[in-house]
Amino acid sequence: RKVILPATRSARLQMLARGETGAMTALAYSSMRGYGAVHPTIGELRVGYAEVTIAHPYGAGDPDDSLYLGEMMVTEVESINSFKQNAETGEIHFVMGYGLVLGQNELKAISMSILERSLETEGTSPTQDEEFVLTHIDSLESTGFVSHLKLPHYITFQSSLDRIRKAQNENPTSTKSTEVEDGKTEHKAAVEV
Repeated sequence: RKVILPATRSARLQMLARGETGAMTALAYSSMRGYGAVHPTIGELRVGYAEVTIAHPYGAGDPDDSLYLGEMMVTEVESINSFKQNAETGEIHFVMGYGLVLGQNELKAISMSILERSLETEGTSPTQDEEFVLTHIDSLESTGFVSHLKLPHYITFQSSLDRIRKAQNENPTSTKSTEVEDGKTEHKAAVEV
């Protein structure tokens, strides 16, 4: 099912949990290096097993009627990004980021908590742009799009060649560049035949 943006927090968390670790780490790193607003402190980092259950198909929705499927290892992170103080009461509330991923993958969980908080923060950095983050961490989407370049692109390449030939015909004198031994580029006027 297609995600409609802006997405709900639960939809964003699901997409982040499925995201590609390398892409998420790069985006989280960019946020911490000044291209975003989030540079957290890890509040708690946990690795352990969580029970997996499903609701009984004929049950009344009572949690005691759920079916136990087993356990799976998960990594969970709560990161502290900043705090807000209530002007009236003076109470301080931490602004948290959250990450939960399958398996033991601390790096991905921490990156997820940074991106989750970044997406909740208003601003103009790339890591605060929901569409940018969620589409670029999607491994299937990004891998498929880049891999399609291996397929023949005869039509688009032929179209580019036609435009080049047309430009050359309109301006027969062009500048020809050749690289000489010391790495400098030498420019010579040339007439295309």
